[in-house]
This record gives sequence, structure tokens and C-alpha cells, in this order.
Amino acid sequence: MAELTEYKSESPLRINCCGIRQLNGNVVGGFREKGRVDYHIIYISEGTLFLREKGEEIAVNKGNIILYLPDEPQDYYCKTGFDATYYYIHFTGRYCEKILSEFSLSGRVINTGLSSSIEGNFKRMIEEYYLFLPHSYDAANGYFISILAHLGRRVLSNDSDNSSSGRTGIYDALKVIAHNFHEDKDVSFYAGMCNLSISHFTHRFKAVTGKSLKEYVAYIRVEKAKELLYNTNLSVKEIAESVGYSDQNYFSRIFKKYSGESPLGYRKKYN
Repeated sequence: MAELTEYKSESPLRINCCGIRQLNGNVVGGFREKGRVDYHIIYISEGTLFLREKGEEIAVNKGNIILYLPDEPQDYYCKTGFDATYYYIHFTGRYCEKILSEFSLSGRVINTGLSSSIEGNFKRMIEEYYLFLPHSYDAANGYFISILAHLGRRVLSNDSDNSSSGRTGIYDALKVIAHNFHEDKDVSFYAGMCNLSISHFTHRFKAVTGKSLKEYVAYIRVEKAKELLYNTNLSVKEIAESVGYSDQNYFSRIFKKYSGESPLGYRKKYN
């Protein structure tokens, strides 16, 4: 008989259960010959778990996730002499396959590296899930989507470079851009900040964001300009200057390139 926390749902995305386990050198784990009817993600934050796949034993260290799809046999465990701490989530829903694909999460073992953001969101998701307050499940789902987005982001950066410090450098650069998008800093500034050559930084930056540095900054500026056009009475010239453009005409061309309409046209349309 299936567990109460094991079922399929026709909702877009639903958590069946989630939690954290700490295994201290005991031979214990999960063996399900026929798997479960839902999806299962294990995020290893400390130590090593082992799984058996097609008769082969595989050691899975911290900073990796294990992904089981519905009805796939599950055989994972801790071994004597090894400790492991891992977060787990069982989930279901009609959009699960699409969501995992969009976040580039596929395969049995996926390297994502360790992340305090991911671990923090797991803790908040678990807390919300077991609060049983109004909209607790919705809040837990929100944290789960954030976890998947962070995992997917790290998978994409892993594809372009396996260096943890390289990934962290790009994310640090994105944070600086987010707070200082109105300042004109060229690619050499950010490459130096990440201790990378200009060509290497450019390659990594596009792998992570899908845009060149120039395109990314312009996109951020246009999005901020949209907020100002919608929420303030500032003139187009004032908005252009506030987001980093001294030339109003040039700003208008950039705005139209990324939004499909002029600044005044956008303001008229949404006000």
C-alpha cells in the first residue's frame, strides 16, 4: 500500500513530503524496488551517500544531487564509516517534467556544488511545509521553485566551467551589476574582479546569463526604466540619466530595442 505522502497530483506542482536526514555511519538508506509514483530529489550537504545503479556502487559526495523519476528503482544508502547529511523532497504534478527540463536537471547524479542559498531555501521550505498555516504549501512551493532555479543555474555554470571559484566570481559580478547598473564599467573591470582574462570572463558570463555584458547591462537598465516610467512622473530625460544614459536619444533607441516600443509609448500604454 502506498504511503500517504506518495501520490500523483494533477496540480501544476505539489510537494508530497520533504525533510532532512543525518546518517552517522550506519548502514541505512532507501531501497524501493519499484520506486515511487512521484519524483524524488536528494541534495547532499555533508559527507557521502552511496547508490547502486545497474549493479554498480557509486559514491555520491556532498555538493551533488540524486534525482529519481517516477517508478524508477531506488537504492541509496550510507555505509559504515561514512557520515552523510542530506535534504530530500518528493514531489508531483503535471508540469514536473517540463520544470526539470527548463532547469536542465537530468540524469541520476547531478553536480551542483555546495550553496548556502540552496541549503537555506531547503530549510525554509521544510519549515513552511510543516507549519500547516494558511498558504504554507504555497510558500513551500515557492521555496522549492527557488531551489530548482538555483540548482539549474549552477548546472549551467558547471557546463561552462568546473571551477567553483569561477562560478562564484560570475555571481559576484552579477550582484555588483544589479546594484550599480547605472555606472559605466567595462568588461576589464569585471574580468579583473573575477581574476579572469577578458576572453575567459566573456565566455563564462555569456554561458551563465545567455547575454554579453553589454546586452545584460542594457537589459537591466531598460527593466529599471520601465519601473520608473510606470511608477513615477519623471521625464524621459531624467529616467535616462538615472539608469545610466546621458544621451536621451540613445536611451530611447536602446529602450525600443529591448521593449519593442518607445519610452513614452510604454508609459502611455501602461498608465
